[in-house]
Amino acid sequence: MKGNKGITLVEKSRVNGQRQVGFYAPVYSSSNIEGILIGFYLESSLSSDLYNTFYGKQSSVFIIDSNKTIVTSSMNKESSSILECSEDKYSFNSILNSYYFNDKNKDIFESSIANKGEGLFQINTKKGKTYGYISRLSFEFIDWYIVQTYPYEATQILFSIATDSGLSLEVAILVITAFYVTYIVVMQV
Repeated sequence: MKGNKGITLVEKSRVNGQRQVGFYAPVYSSSNIEGILIGFYLESSLSSDLYNTFYGKQSSVFIIDSNKTIVTSSMNKESSSILECSEDKYSFNSILNSYYFNDKNKDIFESSIANKGEGLFQINTKKGKTYGYISRLSFEFIDWYIVQTYPYEATQILFSIATDSGLSLEVAILVITAFYVTYIVVMQV
């Protein structure tokens, strides 16, 4: 630790045998390190904190590390269609190599991690195409990412709203243009 703060994944706690996320930071008195503050958060508790919905449909949220190990997710293997393809419920690699990702979107995902950045990618589901987003968590001392996939039904609602708004805008522009052309014609007579 050497005076650093950080977050780490504990695969199996010696205390309770569960997966946990550990937090640590030095305790200073003046400029001297006098101790360390340590805390643990159960992965199952963190998982329930990530639960998210869009338009009433559950979204899949993952926290992964730079090796694409799933630290936690809002889904459990039994209820997640995206985790069905994963032999190892803690590896995002098998998800990336499944039918959910084509090469282009796998590259977007991979380059987001390689460049410590973010990216929007498309996911193929049994119902149709939907989208996901990856973004690096903004801690200088940890290389973890949050990955969110949007439910197919929610993206269809968003596309419907966008299409309706676009059509309304198009009709408004046509009406304004018609008034303008009429005004020009009337002014020339």
